[in-house]
Amino acid sequence: MSQEECRVLPDAVDAIIDLYRDRPGCRDLEQAAEHLAGHALYEIETGGASKVAFGAAKARELLEG
Repeated sequence: MSQEECRVLPDAVDAIIDLYRDRPGCRDLEQAAEHLAGHALYEIETGGASKVAFGAAKARELLEG
């Protein structure tokens, strides 16, 4: 997957940091990034999307749900 195919918008970055701010270490944050990348790849491969952009609402929905 290329950089253009998966974008995390600035408001999503803020939301993700807010979700993981109180957790020690970076393991949960790394897993969140992997989860978003995996979801983007799924949308590209099965949903016919050519690129995926995550805003705050979409990122929170995926990571909290």
